[in-house]
Amino acid sequence: MEGGKVTQITTDLALRDVVTKLADDVPEMELSNLRGRAAWTEVPGGFEVTTKNLAMRLQNGITLPATTFYLRMTDAQGTNPASGVIRANLLQLETLASLANFLPLPKKLREQLDAYAPRGKVVGLDAQWHGMADNLQTYQIKGQFEDLALRQVGKLPGFSGLTADVDGSEASGTLNIKSHQLTVDAPGIMREPLVFASLTGQAGWQRDGKELTLKMDNVAVSNEDLEGNSYGSYRTQSGTPGVLDLTVSLTRGDISKAARYTPLIGWKRRVMTGCTTRCWPGRPTICAFVSREI
Repeated sequence: MEGGKVTQITTDLALRDVVTKLADDVPEMELSNLRGRAAWTEVPGGFEVTTKNLAMRLQNGITLPATTFYLRMTDAQGTNPASGVIRANLLQLETLASLANFLPLPKKLREQLDAYAPRGKVVGLDAQWHGMADNLQTYQIKGQFEDLALRQVGKLPGFSGLTADVDGSEASGTLNIKSHQLTVDAPGIMREPLVFASLTGQAGWQRDGKELTLKMDNVAVSNEDLEGNSYGSYRTQSGTPGVLDLTVSLTRGDISKAARYTPLIGWKRRVMTGCTTRCWPGRPTICAFVSREI
């Protein structure tokens, strides 16, 4: 304690049928059982929480398997942005999102968890960031994600069924993708959500100043419309839609569904050559064209 105020708590727990309220602005948490070690520490502008083999089950059915993790959250202070650090051996994201409603977290963070509705399992997570989810200034992340899902919000795409190993930061990173039943919802980029029975391969990103380069290698895709492999890159270019260099080799494809996989920017007349009419997604006309800059 400091100045009569509790600033740190460490406890070993073995509880059953407990009702507790962790903050004035959160509902009561009704626990069927709770066991493991937990610690809370107040830090300047925020808090730290650590657990060791902490497991719990709420009376509403929410269950947290034995988890060891470290979480540090600080609010924005002066010119310093909000920041966070999290390390965990195993996290079930939908469980954590549900538990967040009972925890003394910043209101903005709880609202973002409700908006993005994260789901899936994360193993060996090690992440840190500066800024809020919709305006990250820096970040570093490493972990294995299984069946990950995020709801589409604003300009950010949504997806479900993503399984990948991630290691990167705002400057560069790599993805090793091993997904099944993957759905990608990017309304600002594609005209409709895309569904893949399987998608595997490697991808990466590299930032150079304000420009960003995305690369993919040996990406294999399969769904009811197509099956094949692809590799290539996309590079942003100030004042232009960017530059896409993509090679696709299909062993099976339904040409009548080609428009489904054409980025919206590809339907802009000013980037087309070799096509005398304007071609719109969904029309029966088949139009082959070469784009200078997509």
